[in-house]
Amino acid sequence: MHARAIREQIYWDEAYRPTGLHHAKYLWTKHIERISFIGECFYRLAGNLRRKRILSLGGGVDRLAVFLASAGNQIVTVDVSSVACAATVELAHQDGVLANLISLVGSAEDLDLDEELFDVVIFKRALHHMDLSSAIERAHRLLVPGGLLLAEEPICLSRWLLRIHRQFPFHPEAVRTSDERELTPGDLNLIQRTFSEMNVSYFNCVARESVAYFLYRARIDRLLRLIGKLDHVVMNRYLPVTRYLSTYAIIRAVK
Repeated sequence: MHARAIREQIYWDEAYRPTGLHHAKYLWTKHIERISFIGECFYRLAGNLRRKRILSLGGGVDRLAVFLASAGNQIVTVDVSSVACAATVELAHQDGVLANLISLVGSAEDLDLDEELFDVVIFKRALHHMDLSSAIERAHRLLVPGGLLLAEEPICLSRWLLRIHRQFPFHPEAVRTSDERELTPGDLNLIQRTFSEMNVSYFNCVARESVAYFLYRARIDRLLRLIGKLDHVVMNRYLPVTRYLSTYAIIRAVK
C-alpha cells in the first residue's frame, strides 16, 4: 500500500480496536450515523438492491455489507484495516451470511480485480479518505455497463466555509485523519464527467456534526433525525441555494 493508505490503516486500526486510542470517538460517530436522517436514506436506497454483485470500498466494520448480504446480494468488502475486516467477517458469521460475503484487506487505489465485475460499487463515508480521481476511475472500470455507484460523503460547496472547516474542528468527538477532505464542486464535476448520469441529494445544513454533538450532550439527540429531514426537504425541494451550506451528500451515478 502507498503512504496515504498506510497512514489511514494505522489510524483506523486504533479506531476499530476496542482498546484503541480512537475507539470511543468511532463509537460516537457510528451512533450519530445510526440516528441521522441521511443514514436512514442511504440504507433505504441500499435496501432496494437484490441479487446484485456489490463492491463496498472502505466500509470499515462493514455492517452495510452484512445487511446487503442478508438480502441475497454477493458482496466483496474491502478496507485498509485488518481489524475492521476481521470484525466484518465475524458479523457475517453471526448473521449466517458468510457464503454471500468476501472481506479483503487493501486500499481502493491498489485494488486488482477483473473489469466489469460488479453491478454496484458503494462508498459509505470512505471516498473522502482516498485519492478521489484514482478511486472513481477504478470504480468505473469495475462496474458493468449500466452499473451503479452509490456514495454517502461529506461535502462542502462553499470556499469560505471550506476554509473555516480546515481551521477549526467540528467538535471534540470528531474522528479525523490527516488525509481526509470534504468533497468539493470540482470532485462532483469529476464524477459527473466519468459517469453517464449523476444525481446528488444534499443533507445536514442545520443537522451538521457540531449540532449533533450539542444535541447529544444535551441528551436530546433524538431530534437529529427530524432536523435532518427538514434540512433535506428545504435544500432539495424548496430552497436550493441552501445546498451551499450542506455538509453531506448522497451521490448516485450510473455508468
